[in-house]
Amino acid sequence: MDTDSALAGTSALAALFLASMLVAASPTYAQNAPSSDAPKKASVADEAPAVLVFFNNGPPFGLPGIEVGDVRPRTQLSGDWSGCRTELARRGLFFDLYSTSAYQNVASGGLETGNAFVQNTQLSINVDTGRAGLWSGGVVHVTLESRYGSCSPQNTFTVGATVPQYTGLAIPGPFLVHDVLPTEYFLFQSLTPTFAVVLGKTNALQHADQTLFGNSYKYYFANLNFNKIPMALNFFNTTSLAVVGLWTPSQRLTVAGGVFDPNSEADNLATKAFDRVNVYGITIFSYTIGNLVGQSSAQANWTNKPKIDLTSPLRAVVAVGRSASGRGAVGDSFSSGVARQLQRCGLGIYHNGISQPLKAAIAGLTDAAATLKNEQGLEVFYDVAITPAIRLIPSYQHIWNPTTAMVAKSERGADVLLLRSSVAR
Repeated sequence: MDTDSALAGTSALAALFLASMLVAASPTYAQNAPSSDAPKKASVADEAPAVLVFFNNGPPFGLPGIEVGDVRPRTQLSGDWSGCRTELARRGLFFDLYSTSAYQNVASGGLETGNAFVQNTQLSINVDTGRAGLWSGGVVHVTLESRYGSCSPQNTFTVGATVPQYTGLAIPGPFLVHDVLPTEYFLFQSLTPTFAVVLGKTNALQHADQTLFGNSYKYYFANLNFNKIPMALNFFNTTSLAVVGLWTPSQRLTVAGGVFDPNSEADNLATKAFDRVNVYGITIFSYTIGNLVGQSSAQANWTNKPKIDLTSPLRAVVAVGRSASGRGAVGDSFSSGVARQLQRCGLGIYHNGISQPLKAAIAGLTDAAATLKNEQGLEVFYDVAITPAIRLIPSYQHIWNPTTAMVAKSERGADVLLLRSSVAR
């Protein structure tokens, strides 16, 4: 399987990947090892390699389609480490480093115009328990992430929209900067051919609740609206302790649900863990019409996490000022986009409907001096492959009625230029 193709389809075909993963990683597959050199225990990396792409949110070394020759065709810039990396992968140990550099220019509008630079780095380690000879159908996944550069909120959250204009600003957390933090450590384990569990700390921005077209800010759309529905960060922190179950009764249908801790973050282990909960569920149905692949999903979230009290002026203003208002800040959302794999170009449009209670609360708090309107945005990007490991991605965004900027400055628009460089090492 070509890892580039796998990456492109991670979001739209997540249900199919999970279905094949759960079946393939079942212990019953161990008896079908193709040769005496193959691992005796069922390996997720062997049977469903796209799963590691999904966990890493990027191409891992050691899977089919990886190039390890000269620098120019390499899919990972650092190569094979004189054969050591291939040997480690054969034994079930996968080490992958990704870096994404972003230059941001708010050319007009928003909260404040000006430039900023953001550097996101991600180290992902996967242990395939089958290849390692431990047990069948398991993957232990650990990710460390950091954000450096002009990363203070006053220098980077300058558009003033409902969610960050660049998804990298929410990793490892919107206010966690200039540090290296563990954003994920979990066990994936297949228990039957159709059922598996995930236990541990997960990155909610990468694995749950994705939109259909956005699946990796490293390679595709930068705006968080195209990677997550905008209400997600009202319920979840970027990193969350979780217990999740995955059921795939058929290769077309995936049902997932679990309990997430709304208090855990990348910089704490289990502070007030599960004193409140998010209960999340999703069904994903994949289908084809002719040669066209489609996906339909329904999802729900219930939480007893405290909500913003819109009758308190202080609480309401603080929340809106952070572009992360509580439940009810966004009444409905819709996003659409098209991305062509070979050219790696995309055009996306989103619409966020602001709830009437929030509009009324803002009008009352400001004596009608500030009014909220529904927010819309557009993003266009083009991904240029300098080499398979190095990509340069210029993009442009225009945002109509950015929520926070409307309240703070009565600003009705924002123009954002972004230039990203993404490197798989």
